[in-house]
Amino acid sequence: MRRAPIGRRIWLGVAVVLLIVLVVSGFMAPDSLPTPEYSESYKGPLSVFPFGNDDRGISLLPRVLQGAGIILVPALVAASVLMALSTLAGLARSAGIGWFDVVLTGFTELVGALPRLVIILVVAVAIPAIPAGYDALFGSEEAVGLLGGVGNAVRGLISRPSGQASLLPIALTWAILAAPQAMDEAAATAGRLGGARFVEALRAHGFSAIRIYFYHIVWLNLRSVVVRQGAEVITQVAFLEISLSYLARSQFLPAITHSDSSYSWASLLYDGYSWWLTVPPASAELTSSIPVWGQILSVIHYMTAPGAHILAVGLVLLALIALMAHGFRVAARGR
Repeated sequence: MRRAPIGRRIWLGVAVVLLIVLVVSGFMAPDSLPTPEYSESYKGPLSVFPFGNDDRGISLLPRVLQGAGIILVPALVAASVLMALSTLAGLARSAGIGWFDVVLTGFTELVGALPRLVIILVVAVAIPAIPAGYDALFGSEEAVGLLGGVGNAVRGLISRPSGQASLLPIALTWAILAAPQAMDEAAATAGRLGGARFVEALRAHGFSAIRIYFYHIVWLNLRSVVVRQGAEVITQVAFLEISLSYLARSQFLPAITHSDSSYSWASLLYDGYSWWLTVPPASAELTSSIPVWGQILSVIHYMTAPGAHILAVGLVLLALIALMAHGFRVAARGR
């Protein structure tokens, strides 16, 4: 089997590194922020490594970690659900299940006709909290015992009191809404192999059913489609959380994706934008000499003002999430 081109391997390495950073950051997220020190307000990254301080003199690092913790588990759960549904769709098409196409068509038409953003807003308002029993299921001593030492780490990350605002219901809803298109793509990929005829041909050559379905179909053919879909859903859930949190913050509403003691990445964008509006414009003497040069000097004036790093950190986080999805997309592209 030919190895992937060097460019795709580089993109895969970048995407995997960014995903690992997101996972590690989520596990390291603190429960609360440090005590404000107003004398340290707006100190930049060169003074307070690595991200600088906010308007209260608190390092931005805990807020970055908390934002990763808010997104991590719901995004991974949504991606896992979507990837599982896509894989099942591809396997069903390969197995030649007669009623599958009828069910997939009906499911696609039904869910595809629903307005996604409206459904998400309804779920965000109607089911804003973690359902009762979630903590007992994922954070119980029995669950930890089954997983051993890993269970303690997982419990510390995803165990939350029932009734606390959570991104999980919203992420699961988004996975279901995105499932029809993903399942249709996976089924089409399996169909191009020949469907049941492809399976029968390999069976005639003596291959076992497990090797045919999980190696030849899933690993060799569906892998690129499923991995790309999972990476895209992680990015979509992350941007969805940031959008909803920014909306709640800008309207002075309670958070609908996380507890009030946690800070989303949206808080960096909101604080950064609020800071931007308070920065006095550059002087006329600085910007009126040469039009193009004056515009450049005006931008430099804003970006070098105390507090500019808050908005910059938020924008860089968005760029890194988008870069991760793009890396998986390029790496998983069919050869």
